[in-house]
Amino acid sequence: MLFDMSKRVVIKDKGWKEIKKRFPELDGAGVKVGVTADAGSYTGGVSLALVAAVLHYGRDGSVKKWPFIRNGIAKGKSKLDKLRIDLIKQYITNSASLDTLLNKLGLLGKSLIQKEIKTVTSPALSETTTLRKKSTKPLIDTGQLLNSIDYEVKK
Repeated sequence: MLFDMSKRVVIKDKGWKEIKKRFPELDGAGVKVGVTADAGSYTGGVSLALVAAVLHYGRDGSVKKWPFIRNGIAKGKSKLDKLRIDLIKQYITNSASLDTLLNKLGLLGKSLIQKEIKTVTSPALSETTTLRKKSTKPLIDTGQLLNSIDYEVKK
């Protein structure tokens, strides 16, 4: 069942329109963090981006779901929020360039996701996989996935 929310939603601009007027270069600027399409491939040609997507979302019950990107960002939300506020203040006072600030944000996002990859333990690996890998770490085998986490600055 769908509801027509257009009659119930009230948008309150708390200053974003003014900021966009004063700093038009901020409109559309941002950072994408994760495994990019050009991250490369595992031996045998399987794309790292494809493997990351399958591990993140799972597959038909045959591959467990480890949402390492979503969980890494969610667990670091307070750090990201604090950094965003600090970066906006720096930008408004001309203390740093937009490119520098977006790169700082990207680096934090990258480190949060990598930390999640290193520390995730649930759902547990099957006994067969644990024996094959000689490890109980679900998302670390060769280190390629961990090292493929990166960010792109969008301006």
